Amino acid sequence: MRSKESDMNEQPTKAADRLSVGDVERKKDELQDGQNQPAHTTDIGFPSGLRLALLLIAVYASLFLVSLDRLIISPAIPRITDQFHSITDIGWYGTAYQITSCAFQLLWGKLYSFFSVRGVFLSAILFFEVGSAICGAAPNSVALIIGRAIAGLGSGGIMAGTVCISPIPLI
Repeated sequence: MRSKESDMNEQPTKAADRLSVGDVERKKDELQDGQNQPAHTTDIGFPSGLRLALLLIAVYASLFLVSLDRLIISPAIPRITDQFHSITDIGWYGTAYQITSCAFQLLWGKLYSFFSVRGVFLSAILFFEVGSAICGAAPNSVALIIGRAIAGLGSGGIMAGTVCISPIPLI
């Protein structure tokens, strides 16, 4: 039988075990002097107080508008079909919005990870508002469907953004 001491002597030594006392003292001095710290450090500040309250109100208001736009089409369909005299496009009024919203949520999520959260969220709101403006000024059914699709594209970004903004500060 082999003893425990002989097993310990045969184990390979770790890099930390090979450092001399002088190396350890030098590393301690470097850490105290701050030489190993990155040249540029920024403190990430999370919003608090009034700024946090305003931020949450803005995010939840945009989420409310997206949800309202998603559901408002159902009671509006009779007036829309009377206005545009197009009963064949009824299915596309809601579907164009839902398809683009769902299809682009993953892309928006990736954009949130690569770019500024604030900039991506504001661009999603811009897409949503442009699509809503097209819907409001639509002269025919096709323009309304295109506007709903563009609004859905922005809606996907807003939905993904509300998930991202909770854990990530807007810097």
